[in-house]
Amino acid sequence: MGGTLTFRFAFSITLLAIVLCPRHSAAQRGKEATSKVDKFTTVYGAKIHYVEAGTGAPLILVHGLADDVTIWDSVIPALSARFRVIALDQIGFGHSDKPLLNYRYAALAQAMDPRALSALRLASREDIQYLGALTFREKRFYQDVDAIFKQRVTAGDSYTVAQFLDSMVRGDDTLDNRLHALTRPTLVVWGRDDKLVPLRFGQRFHQEIANSQLRIIENCGHLPQLECPNEFATAVLQFLNDTR
Repeated sequence: MGGTLTFRFAFSITLLAIVLCPRHSAAQRGKEATSKVDKFTTVYGAKIHYVEAGTGAPLILVHGLADDVTIWDSVIPALSARFRVIALDQIGFGHSDKPLLNYRYAALAQAMDPRALSALRLASREDIQYLGALTFREKRFYQDVDAIFKQRVTAGDSYTVAQFLDSMVRGDDTLDNRLHALTRPTLVVWGRDDKLVPLRFGQRFHQEIANSQLRIIENCGHLPQLECPNEFATAVLQFLNDTR
């Protein structure tokens, strides 16, 4: 990966599913990926930024906490060669509006190291160093602490992050005993070396979601789409091919 490495902390579990759509012709499936196009739309009065690339069945990518659409940059080319990829900045992040809402988040707080939970606010260089070692297997993704801290200061999402973390501490929106309600084909992708949200969570998700597959990526941390993009894209495309 050339140039400056950008640091990302996406505290989320991404469950990838696809709505079964009509098959496309071989010519359509073989088309090359197109360039990303930045777009905006308005949802309930809020301006939402997203990028779009490719054609075909839609594949929607949703980032996690303290992140934006660029977390998907390494995998969009491969995915958009076969799908119409839409990646959005969730409200409160990136180039989307950041209203002062009561943001809430599915809770994992009770199972987390209290120091890690506090550090997720990314309020200091020490927070970045601490979370970097939990999030990534390779130090190169978080070694430039000053650049990362500057990025976090200018991101403008500190209110949103604080609201989500407070929601986690309160235990809002827990998923305990609710995952069995998911019946669509679901892919759970996890880095084996994820120390922020350990593999046991992915294994539990796989056990509780009846129609699911668990894909463990070796030598990879919390963000496989960034740290192991080839393996991530291969797993997703194979899953989507098998479920069409």
